Amino acid sequence: MSAQTTHWRDWVAVTALGVGSFTIVTTELAPFGLLSSISSDLATPTTQVG
Repeated sequence: MSAQTTHWRDWVAVTALGVGSFTIVTTELAPFGLLSSISSDLATPTTQVG
């Protein structure tokens, strides 16, 4: 019974790490892809927005 509980906890930990990693990478890298849209909305060159 404890092996089954440990197995379940392992997958919860792996899932939590995956979700956390996805969130951090997405929030750090998403603005790079949006720089041209942000610069056009602000009417400034892309080099100044970044």
